[in-house]
Amino acid sequence: YFFIYINSDKKLFQTSMFFSLAILIKLPYIIFGVVFIPFIYESYKRNKSYFTSPQFKKLVFYLFGAVLPFIAWYSTGNELWGNQGLLSGVFKSNITFEKYFHILSYHFKVTLIEILFNKISIYILIAGLLLLLVNKAYKKNYFKYFISIFSIVLIYFLYELEMIDTVHDYYTLPFLIPFYMVLSYAIYKLAKFNNYFYIPILLLLIPISQRSYNYMQPWWTNEKLNFDPLIIENLSVIKKLTDYNDKCIIINDNSSYTLSYLYDKECYIFANDYLPESWITDMIKNNGVKYMYSNSRIVDEREDVKKYLEQEIYSVSSLKVFKLKTDIQ
Repeated sequence: YFFIYINSDKKLFQTSMFFSLAILIKLPYIIFGVVFIPFIYESYKRNKSYFTSPQFKKLVFYLFGAVLPFIAWYSTGNELWGNQGLLSGVFKSNITFEKYFHILSYHFKVTLIEILFNKISIYILIAGLLLLLVNKAYKKNYFKYFISIFSIVLIYFLYELEMIDTVHDYYTLPFLIPFYMVLSYAIYKLAKFNNYFYIPILLLLIPISQRSYNYMQPWWTNEKLNFDPLIIENLSVIKKLTDYNDKCIIINDNSSYTLSYLYDKECYIFANDYLPESWITDMIKNNGVKYMYSNSRIVDEREDVKKYLEQEIYSVSSLKVFKLKTDIQ
């Protein structure tokens, strides 16, 4: 929508709306606002009175509207965000050069190549980069937007490298934007050169999907998860204990999300034994929680917790599944 807007002065509402949604989904996507800088500069070069024009005022209005939900959220729902390392970046970094290089190497070899891009699609990416050079795309008007996007992603990544470390790979998602731009360009140019190029590209989707599946599947095995083997062996039984749409409490899942997927349930997940009674009341009364999956006797044998347990419906190894009382006052 942004490229439609800069070429026709249309779709500004859609551009700002999706920009706003992207920021709310993940804060780092705010960096893509950088594309408006070359656009404003070019507009000013063509029209020296651009900053007083209705077009500029309209753009400012929509961009302010795009970031307003983000400002509202971070000023109320996340009061401590101003002190987070996300803002200080490398300026408050205490890591050594060796550690910095290790993180950089990990993301290049694993996060980018294996997780985000996939080794097979890298060949299409290389083809896209070569086509950009062969077709002298760097002389085209739109190329400055691609450079601004790629540059800001790289700057952001290097700036936040310590914060990202090797565990917060989701902060590397902005790399997907320039990656897909080059990928789409390669597919478009190859197909334009010869329509038959669509066939091998479409066929490549099969090994690309298969490789992604094969790479991620071991992360769901017990060798990686290190859960109780008896629980893993009885997953088929555990899944059928409650209805698919029943909401649950999970105690404890150190991964903070895996057991919810394995149990195939929408759950409120806790990674340790900290579960105040008021939280249980709130989850039952206001969020419709009906069951609790617990592998902690510290929690489920507490007197203030036991009064919410209506019935133990299943037990295997350390896991106990309880039906909760829903008629609480």
